[in-house]
Amino acid sequence: MVAVSHALLVRHALLVSHALLVRHALLVCISHLLATHSADNDLGPGSFDSLEHERLQRHSVRRLEQLGFAVTLTSPQTTGGV
Repeated sequence: MVAVSHALLVRHALLVSHALLVRHALLVCISHLLATHSADNDLGPGSFDSLEHERLQRHSVRRLEQLGFAVTLTSPQTTGGV
């Protein structure tokens, strides 16, 4: 019986701590929006794809430089027809 009550106390403590973390994150977000007088800007549907693409480029360049290569990136040339 003691083990069951201890497990319930631990679960309750975790739920309370998670609720406090969410509450804190919301308060930080709201206070930032109020302090900067800025509106919520929608970045669009492709914003995360471009972030991933840029992160992958930086990682690849860094990794090749660590291996001793000199890396120069150029944009791919677009062709007239597909």
